[in-house]
Amino acid sequence: MKCILIPLDGSALAEAIIPTALDLARDLDARIVLVSVVVPTPTTWGGAAAGWGPVGTWDVAMPPIDEQTRDTEEYLASVKAQMQVADDRITVDAHVGTLPRGILDAVEKHGADLVAMSTHGRGGLGRLVMGSVTDMVIRLARVPVLVVRPPI
Repeated sequence: MKCILIPLDGSALAEAIIPTALDLARDLDARIVLVSVVVPTPTTWGGAAAGWGPVGTWDVAMPPIDEQTRDTEEYLASVKAQMQVADDRITVDAHVGTLPRGILDAVEKHGADLVAMSTHGRGGLGRLVMGSVTDMVIRLARVPVLVVRPPI
């Protein structure tokens, strides 16, 4: 195993996988890719103004996609700095796309051998209504997926 991909969404729950992935990367002498998917909305592409769609659908204009990508890159860089690992062992990727496709595309792009991610632990109605990115990655990934459910 040479590359472990860690999808992050900016939450402490998603970051809970980092210690486990770091231990695994050290044991296997693997590099790590921190990825966060920037999901475009109608307003981030600049093609639609705030208020697009039914009343209340988009009450607030989203920042342009390049601004969202820059913010995401800054977030990933701060996570990387906290990990205290040699710079050449960790790569960051603010990947523009949709979930979970963006994660799966990042696996291919970086040649990852493993996806290591936390689950938000939604079950029952929450999973039915919101879906589960983790479930979709598990089902569609062509590489193993290590899932940790963080303590609540």
